[in-house]
Amino acid sequence: MELDNHQHLTILMDSLLAGVVIIDLETHKIIDVNATAAKLIGSPKEKIIGNICQKYICPAECGRCPISDLDQTIDRSERSLLTNDGKEIPILKTATVINRDGRPCIVESFIDISNMINVESRLVHKLKVEKIVSSISSLFVFSDDLDLNINRALEEISKICGSSRTHIFLFDHDGTKMDNTHEYCKDMNSCQKEKLQYLSVDRFPWWMSKLNNGESIHIKDVSTLPEEASAEKEILEMQDISS
Repeated sequence: MELDNHQHLTILMDSLLAGVVIIDLETHKIIDVNATAAKLIGSPKEKIIGNICQKYICPAECGRCPISDLDQTIDRSERSLLTNDGKEIPILKTATVINRDGRPCIVESFIDISNMINVESRLVHKLKVEKIVSSISSLFVFSDDLDLNINRALEEISKICGSSRTHIFLFDHDGTKMDNTHEYCKDMNSCQKEKLQYLSVDRFPWWMSKLNNGESIHIKDVSTLPEEASAEKEILEMQDISS
C-alpha cells in the first residue's frame, strides 16, 4: 500500500521521542499532534486537535502569542506543558514557523526535562549539605566554646532540614533518663527545653527500641504513628510537632 505525504508525516512524527504539536498561526488551534506529545498531555490525539494552543503548550494570553504577535524566536527555551489533569511539566521547547497546505503554521517540539531538573536539584542540595557539614566540623576544630558551637551546629542543621526546632538529648550514666541539653528554635517562643528534662526512657519504648537497634527515625506525619508509638505521639503533639 502506497502512503501519501500526510501518512508519511504522521508515521515520522509518531516515531520521534520529542513531543510535536502543529498549530495554525492565525487561529492558534492545534491541527496535529504526535504520539509523544499526546502521552505527555494525557489525552488522545483527537481530543487535543482543535483546541487553542494555550490550553496545553503555551501559557500566553490570546493576542499575545510569542511567535505571531511578539515576533519572538523560541529555540531551546524552558517552558511548561499543561497536562489534561492540570499538572505542569517542565519542557525544553523549540518553535518554528512553516507552511503546511498553503497555511502558515507553528511547529513546536519539546522534551520533558523533569528528570534533568530533579537531578540538578538533588546535586545542588547535596553540595549544600556537604558545605554545611564541613562548616559544622570546623566549629569544633577552631573554638573551645563547646556549648556555643553545638547551638550553632543545631541552627545550621535546622536550616538545611527546613525544620523549626532541633534538639540534643543526653542519656544519664545508666541509660534510664535523658535530658534536653541543647535546643535551637526558629521561633524562640516555641522552645521546649525546660520541659524536656529528666525524662524516663521507659516512657518511649518505640523510640528506644529503634535507637538501640541503630536505626534512624523519620516521622513524616506524627498523626500516622502506629499504636505502639502512642507515648511518642502524645509528647510530640503536646509540642505542636507535626513531623
